[in-house]
Amino acid sequence: MPLPSKPIAMFGEDLKLLGIFPSIYRASKATKTVRQSIIKCLRGRCHVANNAYWRTIPDDVVLDQDDVGVLSLIDFDRRVGNPDTVIYVEKTIKITKRVKIKRSEYNKQ
Repeated sequence: MPLPSKPIAMFGEDLKLLGIFPSIYRASKATKTVRQSIIKCLRGRCHVANNAYWRTIPDDVVLDQDDVGVLSLIDFDRRVGNPDTVIYVEKTIKITKRVKIKRSEYNKQ
């Protein structure tokens, strides 16, 4: 008999709630994200999978469709009881052969 799955929440790059899924499998299929990547995020081994933050929804926290687009990741972490969770906002800079960025210019971004 399989273990019961816990619902998970998906937060976008702007840290707003994008979706609520009943299981990792459903989230993986709906978002076309590799299931193992979501699991790594939920366990804390990585921070972002498919440009989204992932959190397990505890049994005592109730989220509904009204929270989508409104609830922020920081508010969710406070509601769950993890106010010290670190959020890494990663900026990717693509460098080609034609573009050179000086170190002083890179630090300004």
